[in-house]
Amino acid sequence: MLSSSEEEAGFFKKPEIKNNEPKKIHENNNLILSNHEKICKFCQSIPIDDKMNNIFNLLVCKKCKFEKIKLITKTTCCDTYLLNNEDLKGIKFMKLPNPHKGNWSDMSLYIEDEIIKIAKEKYGSIENIEKIKNERSLKLMERKKKNIRKKIREFRKKTVLERKIEVKHKHNFIEENGMKKCKCGLEYEEEEI
Repeated sequence: MLSSSEEEAGFFKKPEIKNNEPKKIHENNNLILSNHEKICKFCQSIPIDDKMNNIFNLLVCKKCKFEKIKLITKTTCCDTYLLNNEDLKGIKFMKLPNPHKGNWSDMSLYIEDEIIKIAKEKYGSIENIEKIKNERSLKLMERKKKNIRKKIREFRKKTVLERKIEVKHKHNFIEENGMKKCKCGLEYEEEEI
């Protein structure tokens, strides 16, 4: 018969299976963690932000999520780093509702470090991106100046044509008390010598 130490409330104890996995020691809190538990890659704290882990495969706590990782919108990627939709196609992103208006489309948030890496691959360096942006802004200013000049020319043509179209006024003078007057308001006095 089994002794009471081998028997637990009428059931036999299951033999304990020893886990051969080594355990990690968490330095900050002196906790012992097994290999399957995840810790933050920046501060080594235990609670991991599930959303960042699931979407970007980043082991980051909620505190470091806002301090260490910068998320930028798709519009910022296109405007600041001159990337297009084809460049952003294979990159992981997070969809969030637009904070400005609920009925606008959802925001696509990308990790800025990944975007910078892709922009450098495409353009060589950040300085090249700045040069291209300056060239584009100069071209845009030239197009705007050209359009304004064109509108000014058209406006001048219109005003000149309107002046030519006007009928020349012929004066019909009526003589009153030695003064000759026209309907347009012109008056002159004739003196006889």
